[in-house]
Amino acid sequence: YRNKERGCMTSEMVCPFFALLADIKVLPESMQQRLRELAQQELDLLAAIFEDGRQQGQFGFEGPAATIAVLFVSAMRGSLSYARVINSDLSRATLDSFMALLTTRA
Repeated sequence: YRNKERGCMTSEMVCPFFALLADIKVLPESMQQRLRELAQQELDLLAAIFEDGRQQGQFGFEGPAATIAVLFVSAMRGSLSYARVINSDLSRATLDSFMALLTTRA
């Protein structure tokens, strides 16, 4: 798994789920529906994690946890996409910066 993860982070691979999401409109309706379900499950899981962290005092963000989940997924997947273009691992720095934003108290 770690080798695969490193491959994605060093632009050698593409996340199949992310690639399918980008081309969802050309897929059969049954696949589109399943991808929508998986995407929603991913966002729901992340939102629950972020909300739990907020309730436990680990995160200090404002607004809905669901919005933070979308921002997180977008930032992480965006970092993988940019890594492929500029041939640089951006994922660790992106994750660290995102977590710092979540834990910063106003």
